[in-house]
This record gives sequence, C-alpha cells and structure tokens, in this order.
Amino acid sequence: MASLDPKTLILIKRSEDRLRSEIDAVSKSDGPKGDKGEKGDAGKNGQRGEDGQRGPRGERGASITGAKGEAGARGEQGPRGEKGNRGPEGPSIQGRDGPRGKAGPTGPRGPKGDMPRHRWQETSLQFEQPNGKWGSLVDLKGDRGIAGQTIQRRVGGGGGGSTAKLKNPALTYAAGVVTSIAYDNGSKALTYNEDGTLNTLATTISGVTTTKTLSYNADGTLSSISET
Repeated sequence: MASLDPKTLILIKRSEDRLRSEIDAVSKSDGPKGDKGEKGDAGKNGQRGEDGQRGPRGERGASITGAKGEAGARGEQGPRGEKGNRGPEGPSIQGRDGPRGKAGPTGPRGPKGDMPRHRWQETSLQFEQPNGKWGSLVDLKGDRGIAGQTIQRRVGGGGGGSTAKLKNPALTYAAGVVTSIAYDNGSKALTYNEDGTLNTLATTISGVTTTKTLSYNADGTLSSISET
C-alpha cells in the first residue's frame, strides 16, 4: 500500500474531527420526551448540620405592674378537721432533787389512837412498840400488904396468921383499853398517854394506894418507873 502525502493526511484528520463534532452535537441535542419513569427509592437522610451561632440578646421589655387591689371579704370558717394521731412520746428528763425545805409548822393534835396491842405474863403487862417489837415487861403486882391481925382460937390447937393477896381479878375496859382491875380485896387503876402507852398504875390494897409512874425514851421504849 502506497503511503499518503502529508497534505492528504491533514485533510483526512480534519474530516475525522468534523465528523466527531457532528456526532457529539447530535448526541447532546434533546430527543423526543419519553414516558415518565417509576419513582426511585428514597435516599438516605443526610447528616445533621452544625448548630448556628447564638444570636444577640434582645432588649429587656418594660415591666408593667398593676395597682394593688383591695382586700377581699373574709370567707366563711371551714369545717373542723379530724383529730390527728398522737405524736411520739418525748424523752423523759428527770431533774435533780431540790434543796430540802424548812420544817413546816406543827399540825393540830389528832384524835386519840387505838390502844396498842398488849399481853399479860402472869402479873406483868407488855405493850407492842411502834417498830413492831414487844416492849419491856412491867410488873403490875402490888407491894405486899400490911399484915392482918392474928386471931387465935383455942380449938384444940394453936392459930396462924394470914397476909393479904389480890385474888379474882375483874378487868374493866374503856375504848378498847383496860382502865381498872377489881380484886376481892383491892384494885388497880390504869391511865394512858396520848400515844397509847401506859402512864400510871395505882394499886390499892387494904386501903393503902401505891402509884407507879412510867417514863419513856424518844423512841417509845421504857426508860424508868417511879413509885410513890
């Protein structure tokens, strides 16, 4: 095949370029409008955009306060509420004992008390003390009496003398206490203190009276007995 000269090649090149330009022009021109295509699938959501810058602060609005209104009328009293539960008991706080006060005045004398318990042991009398113990025995036997007259009779033999002795006691009570004791040949009279203790004992034998006076300690125990 014979080679072409340069001029021919240039012409061929230009013809190819012109043809290509025409083809491109035809391919880029709008053709007849086709049918509407089907709706495509929804695309994915895009990324959230960045927050915009904060705008400048607006001017402060004017404060409008209305005038104070008049007080309204007092409403009716509502119903009484239910009683609440009792609260917890508070702590118990006991204060210290205060100083001892002064002794008060002596009160009025009370009524005479009952006769304390007592018991006899032969001719001795014993009283129960306030502490519940028995006090000392007090012998209430009188002194030996004066010897009586000796009367002798001659009845086939000699006579003998006799001495006075209290026999067959009979007790007299007043308000529950013994106040006197009568014998065949004598008597005894008893008096008591306000606290019920025995005060005096008067014994009379054959017309002769002997009186015993009892004294007591502050605790109620017997301290002494004097005789007249």
